[in-house]
Amino acid sequence: MIPLSDRRPPFVRLTHQVGRIVIGTMARSVTLEGLDRPDLPRSGPLIVASNHISNGDPGVIGSWLSPALGRQLHWLGKEESLRWPIVGWAIAQNGVIGIRRGAADIDAFRTARRVLDEGLVLVVFPEGTRSRTGALAQAKDGAAILAMRTGATILPVGIHGTERYWPRGKLPQW
Repeated sequence: MIPLSDRRPPFVRLTHQVGRIVIGTMARSVTLEGLDRPDLPRSGPLIVASNHISNGDPGVIGSWLSPALGRQLHWLGKEESLRWPIVGWAIAQNGVIGIRRGAADIDAFRTARRVLDEGLVLVVFPEGTRSRTGALAQAKDGAAILAMRTGATILPVGIHGTERYWPRGKLPQW
């Protein structure tokens, strides 16, 4: 059972700072809009539902949104990424919950529900994978089901431009 928390441990804060430097260098500009809304929940269960166009998307969300909210993010991410040397360990420390893609992963769903039941933040990419065209793909039902069953607020996040510095299937473009 993974430990869950709303606080950002030192390693997570460090990866966010490094992410801001690295991504800021590659992207040259990152802008967050809408975080000044009075109805944005600063506590309680929250589902961050984002489009997904690049491997850089999680870095942008983690490095900018988590510090802005002041909350630890827990993620649904592809299970195989947790097995990557060094990187797998680092993303696990950053709250990634491995999910088996292409199947109904009941264990991942239960863990995601536990995150929300404990009043924490869960990040999902409802499309299930990066868009091949940059256009939104059909969303899977998981985020909506989790929101209905837990009463979590859904924060829609739109990302654009990350495919310019980290195109799908390629290394980052410095």
